[in-house]
Amino acid sequence: MLLNNIRRVHAAGDAARVLLPDEGIVAYLRDCNERMGAAYFQTPRDTVKDFVNLLNILEQDRSVDWRSLLQKKIFVSSPVPTPPESSPSSGHDDLTEFKL
Repeated sequence: MLLNNIRRVHAAGDAARVLLPDEGIVAYLRDCNERMGAAYFQTPRDTVKDFVNLLNILEQDRSVDWRSLLQKKIFVSSPVPTPPESSPSSGHDDLTEFKL
């Protein structure tokens, strides 16, 4: 429902300007679920951001087929994030020692 509404807003409410059919939204969501690490790292923000990127690419070049973009994954903004490294600035980690 959210992606359908985003698609409608992106088209300024004009059904003639819709760039991605309903089956494209389904295929996009299927693609999101198949990405490595999606179960752990994929957030709604990432899903929406990449979806808007996909719509923007389709708007910029109307000759491009959305199926080919899904296969190439050029609209994906970032790879699976890696956990941050701890900084050894104080010599100890604040979370390793806890007193009440």
